[in-house]
Amino acid sequence: MDVTQSPYRADNTGVLDATAAIQTAIDDVGADGGGIVFLPAGTYRIKPPQGATCALSISSSGVVVRGAGPGKTFLFNDETVMRNKSILHAVPPVWNGWHWGVAVPP
Repeated sequence: MDVTQSPYRADNTGVLDATAAIQTAIDDVGADGGGIVFLPAGTYRIKPPQGATCALSISSSGVVVRGAGPGKTFLFNDETVMRNKSILHAVPPVWNGWHWGVAVPP
């Protein structure tokens, strides 16, 4: 799934915040059972939303975030306060005795 295409239209020029568009693509791929979230060449401006501990979060199995290659796709974080925060947080599924669920990010 190309994040620069409809319905996501993530900006890959580094001018506009692409966080919400990329996160929506990650969530949609996860809801579909997994797949690739593709970030074509460019610079994607991201930052943790207000009160969040990460900019992007993968909470489903089988979701892969892939760029165009070394030196081609960049995640640009301009948040100045990143203590105890991360850019991309992958939350592993947890076994609760009945089924696999999703761990709650710290």
